[in-house]
Amino acid sequence: MLGKLIKYEFKATSRYFVPIFIAMILVFFINSLLVYANLNYVEVNEVVVGIMIALTLGVIIALSIIEIYVSAKRFAQGVFGDEGYLTNTLPVKTHEIIISKTVVMFLFGIFSLIVMVVSIGMVCVAMYSSLPPEGIKSFWDGLEQAYPFITSDLILAIVFFMISLIIGMISSPLLIFLCVSIGHLKAFVSHKYLVGILSYVIISIIAGIFSSSRFDQIILGMNSTAEYVNPTIENNIQTMTTFLNKLSVESILQSVILIVVCYAATQFIVSRKLNLE
Repeated sequence: MLGKLIKYEFKATSRYFVPIFIAMILVFFINSLLVYANLNYVEVNEVVVGIMIALTLGVIIALSIIEIYVSAKRFAQGVFGDEGYLTNTLPVKTHEIIISKTVVMFLFGIFSLIVMVVSIGMVCVAMYSSLPPEGIKSFWDGLEQAYPFITSDLILAIVFFMISLIIGMISSPLLIFLCVSIGHLKAFVSHKYLVGILSYVIISIIAGIFSSSRFDQIILGMNSTAEYVNPTIENNIQTMTTFLNKLSVESILQSVILIVVCYAATQFIVSRKLNLE
């Protein structure tokens, strides 16, 4: 049944994301053409440049907003709204409902990241294609010179960073689900939107304060260490690697705690305090 829930949720959610994905790829494709033209000494109208900058910022902001909006809307509608009456009569458990919606939002978070990478990649390809032969040679020479500095520690740091990013994509929708659930408690149902937003802001601030304090401690530790280290390229890379490792581990721990708390609280509210609209 979990598979069917995921399939249904994926189909219902895709209609929000697919248009913005197409818009983002189209905008960045046009940007890549403009970059290529500009680097090849073709004059580009300033008005066109201004419009494309506005569109680029617009689609990036829109994608961020849509991820939050869809997470809240689909959970509220599917659990507490009109769909909730059907969902709660199906032979499914509460945790299956929460997991299915989390999995779908996580997948679209991955898709968003892929679309962003592809979009930026198009601009990078346009820039690379415009390089003269000596520029291309310098580019590859630079990569060759950087290769010795790519250590196993640096690779591990990047892996930890990617893991923290992935776990963050799981905690984000769960936090939104919890806030929607709090807003639909019987005591707050008349002000569900306000309570939901306030819950999100308050929890985010608390998490942000914790992250900021840990970040400051890491920075202070790195600065105190740097005073006794020669400022060579190798030492700078090692310092950066250590910083990234510590920051990623802290982020992973915080996200895991957030996942456990948000999931447990949402599970409790939906299973014990369900209040359909």
